[in-house]
Amino acid sequence: MNDVLEPARTQLGIPIYVNSGYRCPALNAVVGGAKRSYHLLGRAADLTTGSRADNRRLYDILRTLPHHELIWERGGLWIHVAW
Repeated sequence: MNDVLEPARTQLGIPIYVNSGYRCPALNAVVGGAKRSYHLLGRAADLTTGSRADNRRLYDILRTLPHHELIWERGGLWIHVAW
């Protein structure tokens, strides 16, 4: 979080909302998460700012920060990032 989420929020300058962070195996299965999801390790978050335009800005910022996965989900409704 210190290397990805907080720097992204600081650079963006507006709140970032975490829709999904750590998931237990049962919840991960219910939501259709990958069997080896970083969410299971507490190393992923699905993020939104509340607008696709600001989500695009956030995505561009996240591209410059350390991560293992970065996915523009459902046309920009949210962003998945794993570190």
